[in-house]
Amino acid sequence: MRKIECRGQWVKNDTWKVGSILQCDDGTCFIMDYEDGDFGTKWEVNPETVGESTGYTDKHNNTIFEGDVLLINLEMYDETYTTVVRFDDGGFMIDMKHEDYDYTTIGNAFNYGNFEKEDVMILGNIYNNPELKEL
Repeated sequence: MRKIECRGQWVKNDTWKVGSILQCDDGTCFIMDYEDGDFGTKWEVNPETVGESTGYTDKHNNTIFEGDVLLINLEMYDETYTTVVRFDDGGFMIDMKHEDYDYTTIGNAFNYGNFEKEDVMILGNIYNNPELKEL
């Protein structure tokens, strides 16, 4: 079974917390760390900022989450571009350049040679850096 992790901004000071997600009936959300089969610390997070891990990392080994803004280096085309990771149609989608399609799942892009891990860097995210959505 794959490990599912989420992140969200803690309501107390906007720091990012990573762990398991708990959403209550009243709409509040909590991120909980899970150690050795037991739930540890629980943080209330802003539900608007919650995003799931894609299971992939960038060239600096930072985990890529839904809502991250990525810088993609297409060396063969001598071009870079930015894209936002979004969850759509049952997968984590990113925009594509120089392909027969406009977007694909991040898994397809990594696994089928569109680019390598070394070509991808997280610039920020749409919550802390909304201006990056416009690049």
